[in-house]
Amino acid sequence: MMKTKTLLSRLPAVALVAAVSAYPLASQAAVLTAGTAIELSTADTDFSGILADLAANETSTSSDPFVDTGYVYEDDGVNYGSARAAANQGGWMYSTAYGENTFKSISHVQQSLTITNDTGVDQNYSFDFTILNGSLDAWGPYDQFDDNEFVAAGNLVSISLDGVELFGSAALLVADNTGVDLQTEGAVLGSYTASDDYYDWDALSDTLDLGVLAAGESFTLTYDIVTSAAGIFTPVVSGNCGDDYTESEEGCYDWASASSRFGDPNGVGQSPIAGNVQGTPVMSVPEPSLWLLMGTGLFGFAVARRRKVAKA
Repeated sequence: MMKTKTLLSRLPAVALVAAVSAYPLASQAAVLTAGTAIELSTADTDFSGILADLAANETSTSSDPFVDTGYVYEDDGVNYGSARAAANQGGWMYSTAYGENTFKSISHVQQSLTITNDTGVDQNYSFDFTILNGSLDAWGPYDQFDDNEFVAAGNLVSISLDGVELFGSAALLVADNTGVDLQTEGAVLGSYTASDDYYDWDALSDTLDLGVLAAGESFTLTYDIVTSAAGIFTPVVSGNCGDDYTESEEGCYDWASASSRFGDPNGVGQSPIAGNVQGTPVMSVPEPSLWLLMGTGLFGFAVARRRKVAKA
């Protein structure tokens, strides 16, 4: 899908990938895909099969301007998971994953856009994008976790041009009986305080140079967002905890949870995706021989002008 070592292929966690756009004077064809997967009662720390899980579960593909997988919900009375992927070609898309106790929830949204330069002249293209605020959360009674118990939340965003990644950002927040740790790769979207069970970021805007596209040529811009949340926790509640289980003594917690949410790009009612790729005509540079010819002509013009002045 991408070059040998992209965030999407390397991260042993969860990912996030989203949307794309086109130059108004160029023809464009966009395809949206969105998928979610939920698994309860079993989970593990190996997230390398995330995309395979998505392919095997509920996935929808459309060339229409909107795709929404809706909520995927299962509840066996103890464990819970939900995920949602949505994309709107008109200007926004997002991915969310959440769960409690033992679960694995995955959401993946992608928009691929093929742009053909039919302006008749070479164009230098750029892509303006905004990553909206989002967050990771991993909460649990860590002092009650067994060695194999944990909660984790992660996300990943990747923007690629013809399979070559131009921008990537990934984060994974993991909590177990040793504490809480954040791992990041690629662009870091926010700041993190050690041992916090919450990580978030503000909006980030940037521009990617897509290079020169000759008249009649095409390229494909692909934007992926993946969110994932997973956990293994078996709650043990004593009879002295009360109805709300808020007491701090051991055994008085009945749940652990993780959530990941990622919104992108630009937000509802703001700049539509179709306006985020801009093309600028490439000015032709004269060949060296032409420079010489021009220089000779200017020199001759200057000599003739001096002679005219001298005669006067």
